[in-house]
Amino acid sequence: MQSRDADGREPEERNWTRRKVLACFTAMAETTPTRWIGAMGISMGGYGALLFAEKYPHLINAVAAISPAIWTSFAQAKVADAGAYASAAAFAANDAVTHASPPSRPGRIRV
Repeated sequence: MQSRDADGREPEERNWTRRKVLACFTAMAETTPTRWIGAMGISMGGYGALLFAEKYPHLINAVAAISPAIWTSFAQAKVADAGAYASAAAFAANDAVTHASPPSRPGRIRV
């Protein structure tokens, strides 16, 4: 979900992981009310949990991100991990902070 190769393709291992996680959330949503489905992650998993909740709000109702690997700019991300994003455009497309929107359902937000 995060970066792409220089030619713009998502690396197969990331694509595989994204598809499998999405399939798990979709399967849960078929048998469980989505109000009971949440995601949790630590570090890079925290980033992934936030990004999945942002991209698939119809599947995930709550997120707990423990020390998420989040940067506020492409320059900051590049200094921290040069391979985290293939380009500034990849960062902009997957920025879990800038694109975050208020929850569509009532609830509590804790930071």
